[in-house]
Amino acid sequence: MRIHLRTAGLLTTVQDLGRFGYAHVGMSPAGAADARSFRLANLLVGNDENAPALEMTLLGATLEFESSAWISVTGAKVSGEPGIPMWQAVQVPAGSVLNCGTLSDGARSYLAVQGGFKVEKEIHSASTDLGAGIGGLGGRALRNGDALETEDVKRGSTRTLRPGFRGLGHGNDPVRVTTGVQWEWFAEEMQTRVPSSPCRKISLGWNAPGPRRVLTRW
Repeated sequence: MRIHLRTAGLLTTVQDLGRFGYAHVGMSPAGAADARSFRLANLLVGNDENAPALEMTLLGATLEFESSAWISVTGAKVSGEPGIPMWQAVQVPAGSVLNCGTLSDGARSYLAVQGGFKVEKEIHSASTDLGAGIGGLGGRALRNGDALETEDVKRGSTRTLRPGFRGLGHGNDPVRVTTGVQWEWFAEEMQTRVPSSPCRKISLGWNAPGPRRVLTRW
């Protein structure tokens, strides 16, 4: 089955859970920024939790489905038309056009399709690494007019998620910090500030407010 991207959104990539074990050669794991939402998207449509799915950032894609398919959307809330139920498996008919629109209550949404997207693995992962130019569709973000194939589904199944678990972990939850061997490198002000300040997740880690000079040594 083929899915066409009428519009690709701001930054939409194919991801899985990541490419681990290559930090010693300077390679990032890449992978889904919100691993929990990614896993749930796949599990809801009966996929393996590591099946390739779409990660959409801030502005979602508009997709056209050649055939009927089961999909799920998790993570940040999508606002497009028609209204897209979140955190559940939804069957879309052949010829449907799904506009995910602007995201809210988070930066990234995940769209999984039953069977998973059919992309070649590179270094044991389908994750798009934009810096290295590998994984996903040609190692790049998706573009308007791209088409993605999905794996054949021989015997599909779907799952449901209890309402109390939908969106869990997307509020102002605490982030626990474990000090490492470089903790003493940080200025005293930062040692005090980090555990008590709000922070936001970015693709390479957590961004906390504070002064430009945060280290006492390098």
